[in-house]
Amino acid sequence: MVPTVRTALRRKFARAKNTAQTRGAIRTQVIIELEEKQKKGIIESFGAVTAVADETEPTICNVSFEFTVAHGLNRIVLSAHISV
Repeated sequence: MVPTVRTALRRKFARAKNTAQTRGAIRTQVIIELEEKQKKGIIESFGAVTAVADETEPTICNVSFEFTVAHGLNRIVLSAHISV
C-alpha cells in the first residue's frame, strides 16, 4: 500500500519545489491513490491526509495519512441444519 503511494508520488513530483501549492497537490494525489485503493476493496476507509514542509530540512515534505485495511477472508464456517 505505502510503496504504491510512494511510487505514484515519485513519478508525479520528481524535481518539484517544496511550496504550499506542491504540498497541496501531493495531498490531493495521496487522496486519489487512497480512493482508488478503497474502490478496489484493498482498504475500507481512510482519514486525515497532511503534507507539510519539514521544520528542520526545507527539501523534505512530510506526508501523513491513516487508513483501515480490508480484512481478508481466511476461512468460511458452514453450519447445516437438516430435518428428516
